[in-house]
Amino acid sequence: MSQQDNSFSSFTAVPEMEVQETRIKLNKKKRIWVFGIPKGNTEEEKRIALTPEAVERITKEGHRVIIQQEAGKGAFYKDHDYAEAGAELVSTLEEVYQADVILKLMPPDDNEINLLKKGKIMMSALRFQGYEKSFFQKMLSKKVIAVAYELIQEKDGHFPISCAMSEIVGHVIITLGAYYMSDSTLGNGTMMGCVPGIKPAEVVIVGAGIVAENACRAALGLGCSVKVFDDSISKLRRLQNAVGHSVYTSIFNIEILEQAISNADILIAAKHTESAYSPVIVKESMVQSMKEGSVLVDVSIDQGGCCETSKLTTHKSPVFKKYGVTHYCVSNIASMVPRTASLAISNYLLPILLDLGEYGSMEFLLRSKPVIAKGVYLYNGKLTNQQIGDKYGLPSQSLDLIIPTFLGS
Repeated sequence: MSQQDNSFSSFTAVPEMEVQETRIKLNKKKRIWVFGIPKGNTEEEKRIALTPEAVERITKEGHRVIIQQEAGKGAFYKDHDYAEAGAELVSTLEEVYQADVILKLMPPDDNEINLLKKGKIMMSALRFQGYEKSFFQKMLSKKVIAVAYELIQEKDGHFPISCAMSEIVGHVIITLGAYYMSDSTLGNGTMMGCVPGIKPAEVVIVGAGIVAENACRAALGLGCSVKVFDDSISKLRRLQNAVGHSVYTSIFNIEILEQAISNADILIAAKHTESAYSPVIVKESMVQSMKEGSVLVDVSIDQGGCCETSKLTTHKSPVFKKYGVTHYCVSNIASMVPRTASLAISNYLLPILLDLGEYGSMEFLLRSKPVIAKGVYLYNGKLTNQQIGDKYGLPSQSLDLIIPTFLGS
């Protein structure tokens, strides 16, 4: 486990921490914050960090919300909805970046980094595998506090925002698979599901995480035959218990996996790891053995993909065919249902932002909420995520060594 993963584990183990927590509660002072929501910086991202309902709750607490015009359009939220909720609509990105806290989905681009000012707080997704070292160097030079949604981690080890998106993705990919499989050009004209007297569609899932669980549940609901493979018996057992249905499961036995893939109508690759890149599990020869018109969905593409034939695609051009198999390799699949995904993200962020107001400073919030602290990867010019540091050759430091022990002293 990395240093960053352990950065706040000592808080509950060291008795002196109880005294520090008491001081935090005594010293915290409510503050009025300005939250800024820019318009998405790519056509691929249609989600928004806060819904109008969340904005209304925040403004009723006395905080300000500045939102760029049409920022919610992709998620089917109108400017009027935000104005009615108490938000201040502005036309330019520069106006949004005057806020204390910037809330967005995609990481900032070069233009947005240039607009960041010292001491500001940036909350967004990170997806650091797709960036160059220069991205982090530029962000470090701005001396901001940066929080990555996918790094926020609960005490039980799960990543709440990533899990919420994974639940959505699990259901969406079954719908996508059904669509492409039935297409007369990209698929083979087969309906996904079960009709009396007709063999049900076969779905093979590589990986037994949250995506796999929800995909499995959705496929079973359609009457499909489902097989799940993973290298962890405990994960396979958890998945089977979670779906409440007897599902064929197996460890990565190559011969069994090859046979299952060759018979699959839909192959879902959803094997994520804690390291930077997913392992390549589905070899090119396995894809070659698949049926003409079958569909491969590589959910792990944001980590490089775990199918040898996968390459990154976009919502604008989502699929390609290789060896007669339709490949779907879009990285942010949850943006296919932007309103649902926005609601899930907003529901999680709202309590954090309200707490930020109550605690008065990010430092107090991080000391009192280690869950959120796990998501911090930059803190006032210092890199606090060891995994990023190791990957890009940048020095990193544990966050609990950076924040002063006695805040406000």
